[in-house]
Amino acid sequence: MVPISGMLILIFAFSLGVHAISYDSGSSGSDCDDDSGEDHQHHHHHHHHHHHYGGSSGENGGGVKKPTCPKGWTLFKRPNGGWCMRVFPTVMKEYAVASSVCASHGAVASGIQNREENTWIAQNALSTLSSVTGTLWIGAQRTPQCMGQGKTAACNEYTSFSWTDSSTTGTEGFMWLHATQPDNFKSIQNCAVLFYSSANVRDQTITWWPGAVDDVMCNPTQWVAMGTKVPRGILCGQAAKN
Repeated sequence: MVPISGMLILIFAFSLGVHAISYDSGSSGSDCDDDSGEDHQHHHHHHHHHHHYGGSSGENGGGVKKPTCPKGWTLFKRPNGGWCMRVFPTVMKEYAVASSVCASHGAVASGIQNREENTWIAQNALSTLSSVTGTLWIGAQRTPQCMGQGKTAACNEYTSFSWTDSSTTGTEGFMWLHATQPDNFKSIQNCAVLFYSSANVRDQTITWWPGAVDDVMCNPTQWVAMGTKVPRGILCGQAAKN
């Protein structure tokens, strides 16, 4: 019979081993300093679970080294490797100026890999920025072949924009506000934002939901009827340290 103390050690070791394995079990987000990345269901999105790892030493319980982020940044596992993201306030700053905030932290404007990241970004913006509603610049730009083009068969929801951060892949992160988007209003909407709010917001005939992506002019002074969509921050990203 195994003594109680020995059994506890075995159970503890097993739990650590399971935790170590979880890093390789698909897309995950890990906060370096808190658990603000917990996931909740919202308007027509599937529920995903984040895997959190305590501390920032780069070692988890199983002794397997994992990528790390600077303090205050959140780690996400991507096809291209670990990616660290953080939201910074840049109220009413145009995209180029807001991007320089990322650069000052050794980062770039970040794209969105998938639904899980989209949910985390919308929630994190809500808790980080001093407003219950607004938008966030993301690392996406209109593609050269779709400059000056509205939404067409050739310039559609998958081809009109591309990610600029050299990490984000695919098109799952382009969760456009509405089937008509990106519409390139006035033919100069070459940047993109993500909408955040504590609840859905009805604006004329469109329902804006937390996490909705829309194409906009890169300078917010050109925006029409800004309303609840004031650009209040930027999503920054940088490669995790291995």
